[in-house]
Amino acid sequence: MNYHELQVKAYNWLKHLHDTNPDFTFSVRQKASKGAEQNYFIGTERSRYFSTTFWNIPVSYPGSSTDLINLVFALKKGNKLSLYIQFYQTKDPNNDQNQYALELIRNIKPRLKNLDPLVYGEGKETLKMEYFAIYLPELYDSFESSIHDLNTMLEKVIHIVDEEITAMKNTHPTFKANRFLPKEQERMISKMYERFDRYSANVNDEENEEESWTILEDFDTWFVKNYDQPSGIFHGMIFGFLYQISHSKDLISEEKLNEYDSETIEIIKKEIPNFDYEGLDYFEKFLDYTVKNFTTFHSVMKQPLNQILYGPPGTGKTYNTINKAIQIANPDFVLSDHTRKQIKEEYKKLVDEGRIVFTTFHQSMSYEDFIEGIKPKIDEDENGNKKVIYEVESGIFKRIADKARKPRLKSENSITPYTFDDAWSDLVQDANRHLEDGDPLVLTIQTPNLGLRIVDISDKGNLNLKPIYSEDSKIYTISYSRAEKLQQAFPDLSVIKNVNTEFREVIGGSNSTAYWSVLNYINNKIKEKSITEVKEETLPPLPHVLIIDEINRGNVSQIFGELITLIEEDKRIGNNEALEITLPYSKDKFGVPSNLYIIGTMNTADRSVEALDTALRRRFSFEEMSPKPELLNPSAMIENLLWEYKSYEWTDKEYLTEENKLFSVLGVSEDFKKEKEGIWEQMKEDKKNNIVRESGYFQRFDFERIDFEKLLTIINNRIEKLIDKDHAIGHAYFIGKDNTTIRDSFYKNIIPLLQEYFFGDYGKIGLVLGKGFVKKKVTESSVFAAFDDYESEYSERESYEIIDYRKPDHHYKIGDTDMDFSKALLLLMNQSV
Repeated sequence: MNYHELQVKAYNWLKHLHDTNPDFTFSVRQKASKGAEQNYFIGTERSRYFSTTFWNIPVSYPGSSTDLINLVFALKKGNKLSLYIQFYQTKDPNNDQNQYALELIRNIKPRLKNLDPLVYGEGKETLKMEYFAIYLPELYDSFESSIHDLNTMLEKVIHIVDEEITAMKNTHPTFKANRFLPKEQERMISKMYERFDRYSANVNDEENEEESWTILEDFDTWFVKNYDQPSGIFHGMIFGFLYQISHSKDLISEEKLNEYDSETIEIIKKEIPNFDYEGLDYFEKFLDYTVKNFTTFHSVMKQPLNQILYGPPGTGKTYNTINKAIQIANPDFVLSDHTRKQIKEEYKKLVDEGRIVFTTFHQSMSYEDFIEGIKPKIDEDENGNKKVIYEVESGIFKRIADKARKPRLKSENSITPYTFDDAWSDLVQDANRHLEDGDPLVLTIQTPNLGLRIVDISDKGNLNLKPIYSEDSKIYTISYSRAEKLQQAFPDLSVIKNVNTEFREVIGGSNSTAYWSVLNYINNKIKEKSITEVKEETLPPLPHVLIIDEINRGNVSQIFGELITLIEEDKRIGNNEALEITLPYSKDKFGVPSNLYIIGTMNTADRSVEALDTALRRRFSFEEMSPKPELLNPSAMIENLLWEYKSYEWTDKEYLTEENKLFSVLGVSEDFKKEKEGIWEQMKEDKKNNIVRESGYFQRFDFERIDFEKLLTIINNRIEKLIDKDHAIGHAYFIGKDNTTIRDSFYKNIIPLLQEYFFGDYGKIGLVLGKGFVKKKVTESSVFAAFDDYESEYSERESYEIIDYRKPDHHYKIGDTDMDFSKALLLLMNQSV
């Protein structure tokens, strides 16, 4: 039995049922993944199964990969056909709709256990997903031989599901569940055929997901070969399980999930039963792919509610808070798909919306500034007299917390449908009432003061109309079906220019005036009786982010006060141990919402992590931001630029501006400019084939540039020996600098930092920068005043000074060599000048 032929036969059978009874509807594939562009239903040829559903029941928990209820067509060994209806939902729903869906299938379950001749089966209780199915007991050699039994199964199961849906909606009116409407059915089928046509025209288009699909297809092939059943259900179970373990720290830590190692595999193997992992190589590749995609998709879920980025100055802490804040506030904004300019524009947009708030702690920051306090205000009356009044004013934290927990409402115009059938029925009833009263209903026509009266309604439900001006005039018959076609074509009669011509194009024949009069009545009824209601829907709250720069510079215990407890995850509003306090000034009840994230930054050169307030350290997760000299490598800088602007053309003005800026800084050669496009093609090809070239694609080119990567590494190694790594120098001081502008960075940033670190001990500064930057002062032996009664060690102490190469008259020499800034850097890196 051919897979594609089976789909065609299944589709034709379902379409025949729909054509016979328009209320019988079913789903077809709406989106085409690679390799399935010409498939009628969800499924792949390699997996040897496909499925459809008859109900639109939204389930949206993270990791959902299938409909709630599916009819599955699965090809077994020897091309035998297996048919079953499966029920599948998470046991840990994250909202009311998913909870109702779970309740629905659990209500259905006991009714399926004794449906002869069907066979019931279900997953083990240990599964994280509720899963059971009802099977036809045989395997079939052909689709045709299964149709009788398949109809029996559908008749039994659909009746039970429809009854339980009705019961659930009576109990839970907001539960969304229904059969597809006939119009939805036609739309789905139309879209499917559009996809078939589009794919036929673009059959040679390249996709960028080849590697991912190869992994999935290899796993499917191995699974079917060894287990004689489709693997799709296990894909969904793994996604569902990943969602479970991300919320259950007793199973696996978030770090283990994010880093992904063999322990993750072992836990998943244990938690997903009924699966003998003999083909571990295939499974590990598939699982690795799944975990990486899961953790990328759920980046906001991985973000801790309270976190601090800590590190020495210049390591990109503030730069990264922008990235993290955007990932939290708008997880649909994929950073890797945007340039830095676009990222900053998105950040500004979120700040303007009040979704991100930035503040800096300092020594004078108080509880009153951060939470709430009594603040003086000037009140001026109409005569210009001023007086001071005191009001309770919310602080930075309380304002964003109040905004974060404010309910979001979505207003929708809902039109209560009043259809052609409703209007036709009203017209017939109206006409009958008038006939019973002996006063036939008169319908207006386009000619003023004339009309048509309804003189009879036939046994077939057709209307008979006569002009009002003559009893002997011709009777015009109006049929329901032709009137319906016209109404669908002309819901607004005002657009018609020539009634005879345009009506004939739709229904042929004549009687256009009579049809116009009926259509006019029906269209007016539809406009009159279609009721528009405004419905308000409560939406989930959006994430909000408070960024606290230099969090360790303020007195955290004093600034946060009693809120230091409320920011804990389980103490947040809506969680099991939620707490609220009464604020001291306003006397309002206050709690911290679960959608408010706090990101702090801390400069370890100001105050070490160990010295930070213990209460704060216990409630925040810490992420170290270390210097990254590798970002200063010319090859890495060029590669990063190309990936950042991957979607731009080489001639794009915005890209060229950034390219020229970087090339100027690096001093690239003409040879490089000729070869860059070819190297870029190689970079894309390597990424597609998962090839990593650690040496860098542009390393072989000569750049007229100081080796900043090596320079920063040497400086920080020396600082770590003399003090510690918390006082390192960050890479940000070197970003965007060339051989000339690095000099200003040295004298305005790096040397002042070293002077601060070593408290003016120029001897230690000399150990870091070398004799090219620090020299011994030549002083007179009699520098002190004559005072023989005091013998002091100071007379023997050496003095040092920093050479300022910005001054043209520094006249500094080492031996016979006239020194300059570039030579001093060479000496710093232990190179000869």
